[in-house]
Amino acid sequence: HGDEYPGQIAIMKLCRQIETRQVSGRLILIPTLNVPAAHASTRLSPVDGMNLNRAFPGRADGPITSQIAHYLTTVLFPMADIVIDIHTGGRSMDFVPCATMHLVDNPEQRQQMIAGVEAWNTDLSFVYTDVAGSGLLPVEAENQGKIVVTTEMGGGEQVSAQVQSITQGGLSNVLRHFGILRGDVVTREGLGLPPTRWVQALSRDDYRFAPESGLCDALVPLVSEVAALQAFGQIHFL
Repeated sequence: HGDEYPGQIAIMKLCRQIETRQVSGRLILIPTLNVPAAHASTRLSPVDGMNLNRAFPGRADGPITSQIAHYLTTVLFPMADIVIDIHTGGRSMDFVPCATMHLVDNPEQRQQMIAGVEAWNTDLSFVYTDVAGSGLLPVEAENQGKIVVTTEMGGGEQVSAQVQSITQGGLSNVLRHFGILRGDVVTREGLGLPPTRWVQALSRDDYRFAPESGLCDALVPLVSEVAALQAFGQIHFL
């Protein structure tokens, strides 16, 4: 998504920092997947109004967003063993920075994805299911048998130094974990941190969608414990 910046910055910095002698195998780095949306700082493409992360598997004869999805589906994914997809909430959502994954059926694929998520060294790790549409990039890659590691690195236009550090450090560490980059793998234990806290949302009932459009007013901080029937937000109408 064009308004999700930490991954774009982290990949550009990695492009500049690494040398070929540090890489084992093939490493494909795409800092900006949806260039028109990135230039416009929007979630949807300003060219065709499409959401790239709802456009898979795409069409070769479709709008530009669909063509990008088709190219990944038919050319790049078949070349890859591991797919890393770095998201944030952009301007529409706010997340505690976390590595994320789907609960895939294949046990070996699942275990590799769990290990990849934990290699990001985030405080939270999130297992989720899709409740807001179909055609996601991770699903297409998973269906092709790839190890897929995704993230939600905060949200908003302003990106803090802390979020950038988590994104950049996590990306390099995941690549080292899978043996793509040479170097020592960093663990949370080695950093003196407790194990990551796994959180899951595997049904639509685990989510709360705003029933009306308006200004959202959060009543509790992120990762707060809330009880049944406790108000955690309210909507103001202009």
